Amino acid sequence: MNRALSVNFTLAFRELAFTFTRLRLVYFVLLIGFSGPLIALTIAGSTADFLRENSKLLLSADLTVNSLRSFSSQEIKTVHETLKPVRMSAETEFVTMATAGVTTRDAAPAAAPATAASPRATLVEVEGVDEEFPIYGRFRFSSGEPPSTSACDLIHAPLLSAWVSGEVLSELGVKRGDYLKLGDREFKIDRVIDDAPGASRAGGFAPRVFIPLDAIDQTGLTRFGSQIFQRLYLQLPLSSKGPEINSDEASDRLKASLGDPDIFTRTPDDSVQGFERFFRYLNGYLVVVTMVIFVLSWIAAFYCLQIYLKQRIKNAALYIVFGASRFRVAGIYVLQVLVLVLMALVSAGVLICGVVAILAAHFQSQFPEGFSLRIGFDSWLKIFLIGIVSALAFSMPLVLQIYFLNPQSLLGEDEVTETADSQRLKWLSFTPLVVVFALLSVWLMNSVADAARVAGGMFVAGVIGLLVGRLLFGTLFQVFKHRPGFVRLVVTQLSRGRMGVQLGFLVLVLSALVLNLVPHLLASLMAELRPIEARDVPALFLFNIPESKIDQVKKFAENQPFELRYLSPLVLGRLRKVNGQATSNDQFQRFPMRLSYRSERIPSESLVAGREFSGVYDSQLGKPAEISVEEKFAERAGFHLGDEIEFDVQGLPVSARIVNFRQVHWTAFNPNFFIMFQPGVLDDAPKLWVGNVYSRSGGLSPEIKGKLQFDLTRDFPDISIIDIGRTLDRVLEIAAGVVTPVRASSLIAVLMTGLILLAIVSHNLNLRVREIEIEKLFGAGSGLLRFLLLSEYTILAGLAWLVGSLSAVALTWLATRHLLDIEFVISWPAIIVSFIATIGFTAAIALNSSERILRRARSSP
Repeated sequence: MNRALSVNFTLAFRELAFTFTRLRLVYFVLLIGFSGPLIALTIAGSTADFLRENSKLLLSADLTVNSLRSFSSQEIKTVHETLKPVRMSAETEFVTMATAGVTTRDAAPAAAPATAASPRATLVEVEGVDEEFPIYGRFRFSSGEPPSTSACDLIHAPLLSAWVSGEVLSELGVKRGDYLKLGDREFKIDRVIDDAPGASRAGGFAPRVFIPLDAIDQTGLTRFGSQIFQRLYLQLPLSSKGPEINSDEASDRLKASLGDPDIFTRTPDDSVQGFERFFRYLNGYLVVVTMVIFVLSWIAAFYCLQIYLKQRIKNAALYIVFGASRFRVAGIYVLQVLVLVLMALVSAGVLICGVVAILAAHFQSQFPEGFSLRIGFDSWLKIFLIGIVSALAFSMPLVLQIYFLNPQSLLGEDEVTETADSQRLKWLSFTPLVVVFALLSVWLMNSVADAARVAGGMFVAGVIGLLVGRLLFGTLFQVFKHRPGFVRLVVTQLSRGRMGVQLGFLVLVLSALVLNLVPHLLASLMAELRPIEARDVPALFLFNIPESKIDQVKKFAENQPFELRYLSPLVLGRLRKVNGQATSNDQFQRFPMRLSYRSERIPSESLVAGREFSGVYDSQLGKPAEISVEEKFAERAGFHLGDEIEFDVQGLPVSARIVNFRQVHWTAFNPNFFIMFQPGVLDDAPKLWVGNVYSRSGGLSPEIKGKLQFDLTRDFPDISIIDIGRTLDRVLEIAAGVVTPVRASSLIAVLMTGLILLAIVSHNLNLRVREIEIEKLFGAGSGLLRFLLLSEYTILAGLAWLVGSLSAVALTWLATRHLLDIEFVISWPAIIVSFIATIGFTAAIALNSSERILRRARSSP
């Protein structure tokens, strides 16, 4: 057995070495085919790591443990024993009204007496922190100090101090060095925060104020009956190979150990709830581009190897005639394919390692701080397994052909005669290719549905391309077959059922598809983020507007450099039942929902399923009220059209039926709600109002914005104001960090498409040498042959571009609407450039290759 295996290796290597000069383009396609997905996986993995680290910075921990009550000493001990955290920080958080203090001297303030004048007040989120805070991240100050990675200066300040967000100063009319009163105590405003790490239960709806944890009790705001929030920030242990346990596993372990439903955890993924769509766009885009590169390279490798293996069938018949078993002969060619693939894998690895090293050494400044371009072990594993499994699948058609081969067909002139069994199994031999392709697609995308949409879409586009191509070429032949001359020669070449023409057309279709699909996806992604980049967003967000003051606020805005938009009522209610059954959803049970109502949708909303509201609710009809639900929220909650939901609104049951689902454009930062009622249901319920402040002239300077906040809080002390710009700065900072790798992945996809197109057209033309020799024998001159090849491939490229570009539009719509869930945008410049590139590049390759082929034909004996 060992000797037979050794002989097989010897024969495989000998034949491979003998034919390697003709395999250079095959090797080149395999090299590019592995390099493209590997660099794409590297960029996607590095970007995912970067976004993951940023999500940890937003949470300021690997895991947080949260409770609406104080943790017992036993619970804290359980946390230590279960997870063995490297560091742990405790925090107490609550929302309260803050007023300007009266202390003006630099002395330790006691409980301050009330002033004669009515003090100004604003809603703030108080966070009491210890010395270990933050685990990750840093405080950034607008008052001139360098960023700080620790709250030690706050804890050990000589006076009882506070670090406050800038909005507090504007709303209370105080400055740094003044005092802020929280309950029974005053705190000196020591620093002004521009940005702060850590989780926020209020979700940014109130400006944050940091004070020492030990000072919480002194405020008198956490006595019995107060609503406080306790949080533990944890840093999980690391080993030399990475985290000993990931955040999700740690969360599950801790929940099982504590066994208390009132204690819940948050992971870094949970912390990006305000940015999850943004992160998902980027990750989804990179995964789609990686998938597109994989499909194109896979098809190209299949094309080249099938042509090579088809040329080996006569050699296989010769081995069989001389006594070799069919199994052994098949093994020889399977070994050849594996060797080729392994050579390409190693070369691709060396190439990409070199590229990554060069980028890290010379272009690191082009990437954001903290971004590390590295080839992860999972990327190596994926490429290796893809290569080996694909090699075996590519060999299967030849293996089945050898099994049913009639060796006597060697006596034929040119083609090997197939038996009846081999005819029946001809198409069946490609089944392993389809199965392997499907499995690899699902594995790469980690989703059957997404793989079906992207890889399946490209596969269907390729099949349709082949069928359309054959139909077009056949039609052209029928039209021009009776017209003698040059045109007939061209259409005859195209209409022949050659494998080279068919697969060449398929690769051209997929190349045109990629050249259009990637820019369309990028344009759609940028369109989703453009409101952020262009600052086409509100300057301020107003909430807690009392209903009694809504008309006064509107009148106030009339003569200001801003306008109010999308004023919306906000009603709190708890979801109790779904279709008559009490809800088991932990979030619905623990927290009230923000409900609202409108007579019509605002521009950032669109209807995706169901019907519009029937009008104002009429209780006399005896029907449930109508509600609209945001589509992704409905998907997470398991809601369906027609479901009947019961809410508890201020102690009163309110039943409503889902009549439509909405898609919400969240990056517009409008007051959108997960659940919207039709008018006439909640109109009389106690409510507050929320709305956006937009500049009338296209922007508000910090000075004008500060004065506006001051005037609003002076005239309307009950209103709370959020500076959305500060939140957007965090989003933009993350966005700027991934723009370079996102664009790089697009460039790689386009570049790899061009290289594969070069290799495929050159390889296809190389197969025409004997054909050209025969045509020359019949009197065709070099000029005619050159023009014939050029015309043939120009028409081939033009038709392929038409099919590919139309397929790209369809796939872009499918990916944006059902995978990325973003706006569908067509990049018209990409269509023009792809047309010029596909036809021009193909024509240039055909012209260059035809010169080389004609020289070979002239030098042939």
